Amino acid sequence: MLNLDYRRRSDRIKLFLITFGLCSLVSLLVVFLSGGFDEPPAESESQQAAAGEPAAASQTNPSSSSPESSAAHERIETKVTLSGSVLDKTKESAQKFTEAYYTYAPEHPEQYIENSKPYMAEDLYLYEKENIRRQTLDRETTTAIRSEVLPVDSYDSDEVMWAVIVTGEVKAASGEKYEESKQYFVTLREKDGDWKVSDFTIEYWGEE
Repeated sequence: MLNLDYRRRSDRIKLFLITFGLCSLVSLLVVFLSGGFDEPPAESESQQAAAGEPAAASQTNPSSSSPESSAAHERIETKVTLSGSVLDKTKESAQKFTEAYYTYAPEHPEQYIENSKPYMAEDLYLYEKENIRRQTLDRETTTAIRSEVLPVDSYDSDEVMWAVIVTGEVKAASGEKYEESKQYFVTLREKDGDWKVSDFTIEYWGEE
């Protein structure tokens, strides 16, 4: 037995250290017996794969199933193939319309519309009547010389588009003459079994 005098300060300190050491030893022993110092078990491959599945699923490209991409894919797959007779008729109409519309004489500023009327839809004809074009002095008179027609893909069974490249002679107010080329994108739509020009856009190419 330890011979300690509790009235002495040094002996009280010794008793405290002994008690603290015994408590620490008991605590370590309890932790050891309960497996507290063992390494945690490693996750199995199947558990890791299961944990990674949600993350992989969340990284799926959303655009692959979006309505926009589906519609674009469907549009590509449904390119319209029209009969040869329809193509021939619309090609001829687009060419004649372009040549008639291009030809302009300042003495008869509305004549180009009347010459184009047989090939135009009613709505387009009325619009052109309300918006008579006025050509500038450097290209006062234009006359179609020749034209070339190229096909344009269509995705609407009621619509056909042709690219018409027209080469014309331009006469300025000064008397100068030169040639120019313009490209018309002509859209024809079917109404009541007849194909008429419903819209067009012009791309200017300049002098030759």
